[in-house]
Order: sequence, then C-alpha cells, then structure tokens
Amino acid sequence: MSQFVMPAGQRRITAIVISLIMVAYVVLRQWHTAQVIPAVLQSVVAYFLAVAVFYGVARLAYGGTIYPIVGMVLGALILESYIAGYRDLWLTVTTWGMVLAVGLTIGRLSRAQVRPGKVFIVGLLITVAFCTIQYAPYWGKLMDLASTKIAQMIDTAQQSLKAAGDTPAMVHEKVTTARRIIDVMIRLLPAGTILGTLTQYSVAYLVFVRWASRHGMSLAGFRPFFEWKMPFAFMPVIMVVIVIRLLGNDSAAIFADNALAMASIFYCLTGLALMEFVLRKLRLTRLMKILFYIFLFISQFVGFFAAALLGLIDSFADWRKVKPANAG
Repeated sequence: MSQFVMPAGQRRITAIVISLIMVAYVVLRQWHTAQVIPAVLQSVVAYFLAVAVFYGVARLAYGGTIYPIVGMVLGALILESYIAGYRDLWLTVTTWGMVLAVGLTIGRLSRAQVRPGKVFIVGLLITVAFCTIQYAPYWGKLMDLASTKIAQMIDTAQQSLKAAGDTPAMVHEKVTTARRIIDVMIRLLPAGTILGTLTQYSVAYLVFVRWASRHGMSLAGFRPFFEWKMPFAFMPVIMVVIVIRLLGNDSAAIFADNALAMASIFYCLTGLALMEFVLRKLRLTRLMKILFYIFLFISQFVGFFAAALLGLIDSFADWRKVKPANAG
C-alpha cells in the first residue's frame, strides 16, 4: 500500500479549498437565468467545477482523509437541498452520492496501488450506475418534452420554408431529413446524459493520476494513449445488445441503441489510438499529423464511423500486439 499521507496543514487547506469549490458548484447548479450569455457561462463554469469536485474528493481520499470527505459531501447535499427548497431531491442525493462513491473509490484503490486502468474502469462503472439510477425516472418525460418542442419547431420551419419560396418537394425533403436526425438525437438522449458525466469523470481521473503519480502512485500498467484498446471481453456484451436491438420491443431497442452509442464512443477512442500508433510508426511530422486529424474531424460522421470500426476490429485482431500485462 502507498505510504503517502498528506500533511495535516496541507490536508486542512486542501479540504477548505475543495469545500469552497463544492459550495460554488452548488450555487451554480441552483442559479437560473433566462439570459443566453450568462447561462452559457454558468454551464461552462459548472462543468469544470464538477471535474474539480471529482478530483478533489479523490485527492483527499488518496491522502488518507475519509470521514471529513463524508462530512463535506453531506454538507454540500444539505446546502443544495435547502437552496432548492427540497425540489428534485432525488437528483441532489444521487449527484452527491456519485461524487462520494467515485471519489472515495478511485482515491482508496489508487492508494492501495491497484493498477490505474482497473481503477478507471471501476470508477467508470460506478459513474454509469449512478447516472442510470439518477436520470432513468426522467428520461421518458424528457424525450416526450423534446419531441413536442421539436415538432413545434419543425412546423414553424416548414411554414418559413414555404414562405421563402421553396417548392413542396423541397420542403418535404428538408423536413423529412431534419426529423430523421432529430429523432435519432432524441432516441439517444439517455446516452448523451450519461456520456456528459463520464467525460467529467474521465478528465478528473486523468488530472488525479498526474497528481498522484508524483506522490507515490505507481503508473505500472497505465498505457499511453497510442496503446489504448478495448478488451475483447466486451465483444460478447456487444453481441447480446445487438440481439436485443433486433429482437426486442421498442423500449428494448431504445436501451440497445443507447448502449451501442456509448460503446461506439469508446471504440472510436481506441480507433483513434490505433491511428496515432500508425502515424508514429510512419514517423510523420507534427504538421502532417495535425492535417490528418483536421481532415478526420471535417469528415465528421464518416471519420467517427471509421475510427469506431477500427477500434472494434482491433479489439480482437490486436494489430499493435498490446500485451495484457500492459493493458492497465
């Protein structure tokens, strides 16, 4: 086990700073405005404050602090519940429950010198579980509300296109295309809500690893990005989800669509890692690599699909010969 113990003075200062960040996060979560620019700034700042909260709790847990963390999180929960007038208590409890569970888990496992890759996966699974139980009661209502609002917007756009002089055939084609895209977006709304929080957790964990590696945490098994790959063990799960998608009812199909959408993100990342590996082998200049990634970004869905497909194939082809001992 790691022998790192945060000095008492540093622990107090860190706890105070993290507590203030929690308070700021609570206030921003409960602050509402109809003005566009302040609302955008609020969401951006709150996003990074959430990253800081995940990181801060993990850092304190790694440094040996346990009970003060529980007190800080409970204090933030009570404060937010009070400010919100105890509305949406479920969202508040699950949010801070997730912060506590994820932060303590990755901090203590890292302190016990569990390999970073395994720690990341455990934290990821906890995050997915909390997000699912947090948002599941609201997904149906959110999807129905989005469908209603979008239908009104499409009707308005349809009238505008007619007034602009578009032919009925052109209007029909544009509206049909827009509806297909929007229907997919609404259908994948659950995956979107989960992936947003997963991104915050992932960024926080990478920052935590950078800090903890300077305080005794071993990076053995923590692969560089160009060696990332999805374990082949996920393939049977993907096959089961595909079967559910093909044979299940509409609710099962929505579940499968969202599960596949989330999996495609991870396969896309490992596909990009494979591309980075090849570019390193080719010894391309930095400019050529930048141009390649710009082209990939411009290609949008085609580039995303290509990267995800490469990641999927590489999970069992293992073109890079990544050894399990280095897989993290």
